[in-house]
Amino acid sequence: MLRRRVVLATLLVVTLVGGVAAPVASAPTTADIATASTSADRVTASASTSADRGIAGGNATTTAASDADTLGAEARLHRLPERPGTIAVELRYATPDRLETLKVQLFDDPTVESTDGFSTGSGGNLTWDGRTDDPTATYTLAVNRTLDESGPIAGSGSYTFVDTGEWALVQQPRLYHSWSWSGGGQVAIDRETTVDGSGAVGGRIAFLGAHETITHDGDRQQFRLVVPDAATMAEDPEDVFDSLNHASDALRVDDLDDEVFLIAAPTGDVGWGVRGLQTGDADGWVRDSERVDEPGNVWLHEYVHTRQDYETTEATRWFTEAAATYYAASLTLEQDRIEFERFRSRLSAGRNSRYADAVLSEPSTWPDGANYDKGALAAGEIDRRLRLATDSGATLQTPFQRMNERGEPISQAAFLSMVGDAGGEDPRATARRYTETSDAPALWSADEHEKAFGQLSARISYELPDVDSPDAIRVDGEYRQRSIGGERPITLVADERLSLDATVRNDGGTEGTYDAAFRVDGTVVDRRTGRLDADAERTLTFDRTFDEPGEYELSVGGAELSVTVREPAAARVTDVALDRDRLAMGENVTVTATVTNDADYPGRATLTVSADGQRRAERDVLLDADGRRTVDVSLAFEGAGTYRISIDDGQRRSESTVRVAESGSIEGGAGDGGWTSGDDGAGGGWPGNDTLGTGIAVVAAFALLVGGAYALRRP
Repeated sequence: MLRRRVVLATLLVVTLVGGVAAPVASAPTTADIATASTSADRVTASASTSADRGIAGGNATTTAASDADTLGAEARLHRLPERPGTIAVELRYATPDRLETLKVQLFDDPTVESTDGFSTGSGGNLTWDGRTDDPTATYTLAVNRTLDESGPIAGSGSYTFVDTGEWALVQQPRLYHSWSWSGGGQVAIDRETTVDGSGAVGGRIAFLGAHETITHDGDRQQFRLVVPDAATMAEDPEDVFDSLNHASDALRVDDLDDEVFLIAAPTGDVGWGVRGLQTGDADGWVRDSERVDEPGNVWLHEYVHTRQDYETTEATRWFTEAAATYYAASLTLEQDRIEFERFRSRLSAGRNSRYADAVLSEPSTWPDGANYDKGALAAGEIDRRLRLATDSGATLQTPFQRMNERGEPISQAAFLSMVGDAGGEDPRATARRYTETSDAPALWSADEHEKAFGQLSARISYELPDVDSPDAIRVDGEYRQRSIGGERPITLVADERLSLDATVRNDGGTEGTYDAAFRVDGTVVDRRTGRLDADAERTLTFDRTFDEPGEYELSVGGAELSVTVREPAAARVTDVALDRDRLAMGENVTVTATVTNDADYPGRATLTVSADGQRRAERDVLLDADGRRTVDVSLAFEGAGTYRISIDDGQRRSESTVRVAESGSIEGGAGDGGWTSGDDGAGGGWPGNDTLGTGIAVVAAFALLVGGAYALRRP
């Protein structure tokens, strides 16, 4: 494989599965280096283990321009029935021509079995030889994971992930990639995890073995449930989906993933250390024996964790398990799957004497389970006080949603402030008392519950426009001013302004407060607040100008929209004509150039008009996607002779000649002037330009046959 070095860029990133990641390369004359940071993804609700995730910095998640610019990376998982507890991982790479180097770091004590195109270093390092187009490597990995858990979510055994030989429920292997490339533009990595034979993969976990996958399209999310042949579900999958879908609609706290991936973990021959586990953005497993008609609904407990997108401090760590435990019980009650007394009994665990000295904001004081049990009771009391203070206009979901949107760890002061902002001083004082002291809330009665929870609370949600609302997304800039809401993907060029209409809706039973934060890549750049009646909606318009190319994620509430920003495409001259090729002194010849943009996003071309090698005018021609326009330039000559006229668009140059007589009639007239064209620059094979000592006067004019704009510059 021939590789010519032009510009070198390097990227380091930890990869697991799915998606395309790439840095944004800038000027083609410097060495660009993009690095990636790593972060520990939480495994919540049932375990304290963690997995690393690669996060490219800045705009380093832009997609490649084409498959030719993409490094393909597949991790194929193989069961080894004769070796329970161990799987084989086959790595397959498809290398683009511009790839210069590739290194892969394997984690978790791998044993490399074979390689093709890679050399093996210490500690599981793989280094590509630079010659093999499709290098591969195979290694084995021990996948059983255990923990010693106690408390309300604990199981009867110790496994969190396991391979039995007949089937395996595992974490996907962790890989650390670094690579460099030559030439302009970026080289992205497209990662994929697959299973050899029967299996299913999510974003972070995988199942290897015979199974059935059941997909349910909910009102706001899709749910994918993997039911292994070895599993015997205590619930009908449709009942699980009904419970999950209700919770998805009831929880208006943002962080709504498009898909939730769950596995019903077989319990026949495996002692699980926990009743369920959630990891990554929206992956999890729940024991096949778990039911949805109990206050400890593990299906909902793990689902609530998929909606938590915040980072806590030590003082607020209690909230993660407390909220999952509380909402698992309260939403199951709301679904009429349990009676109030069972709900109340679940919360009463928070008043157990073993938690008497536990202070929720001080984890060092917790006996096992304090954050689950005492935390759930405190969360419920804060929820009740918020509802009473606001006539259900605010609930615990209000500060929960604010936590999700905050871009920094949630301190105790920040949490109390969020509660106070939602409901005033009484709920804030309640939250402070039951998190900063060892006091436990009293249990409330059925009548008190009806008073606080009987009225359907405000349910605020946010939507961004889809393709059926073409006028709800608009673009404004020097290239175009029009609606683009019907297009996908949404593609802009640098310096264009995007306007989008978000919808805030209250599907609840009482007036509520909305707090619409407009975020770009997680950073709040604008915010709108207000009150909204029950069963009402309002349109909020947000604007954003994008200065730099890249891939951006826009969001309002939990609704998200991806936007790609690119440099303008290179438009080109596709036709040139003269209105005459012979004329008398004092007459004009008009040169007409047709400029075309073949790209599906705006483009531009700078046309240079020259006579006998002397530049006389420039046009910056700006075109919309798939645009075409003509530009006319009128030239008058002061002396007789033959003149060579050229138009250069930066990619190709077109030339022709005109003859100018001193006076009298001119034979000939209209024609194409004998235009020729070719590559611009050295090696293009174009004749030299003879400079004539005759003065030339240039009169510039233009006609735009389709809408658009260009700029005239005089040298």
